[in-house]
Amino acid sequence: MARFDPEKMAVYRLARQHNRAVHALITTADTRGFADLVAQLRRSCTSIPANVLEAAGEWRSGKRLHYLMIAKGSTWESWAHTDSMVDFGLVPPKTIAEVRGLQGEITALLITTIRRLEAELSARKCPKNHVAAVPVNDAGPSKSKSNSNSKSKSKSKVNSRAS
Repeated sequence: MARFDPEKMAVYRLARQHNRAVHALITTADTRGFADLVAQLRRSCTSIPANVLEAAGEWRSGKRLHYLMIAKGSTWESWAHTDSMVDFGLVPPKTIAEVRGLQGEITALLITTIRRLEAELSARKCPKNHVAAVPVNDAGPSKSKSNSNSKSKSKSKVNSRAS
């Protein structure tokens, strides 16, 4: 029986590496007075690998897509919080290079995976060779035209007789 190993997933490995890089960034920064920012950054960072694994364990494509979208959003949120650390002067811009590089790689992998999954879902909903069903009554398409024409002809005959 095959065993699931999350470490074989590139995006999961990168997300964990990102967590370690963010932790190193936070521990070297003077974050006094910015506990809320640090907490938000930690939460958004830990959300990335958690949602990647939730997606991997989900057998329904729609739910898998949902978790991947959350992971992408958390990646972008951690990107913004990292920028805020620079903006507030907690770290110099150079020190976020590793974190920023990982955020870019994670984002690229997630977007690629999301687009592939969306295409897969779209293909399932509307196959290429799918022909839209044309509503047909019991008499068939050709007879229904003649029936409707004959009904209107007979109505006009009845109208002409009445006059």
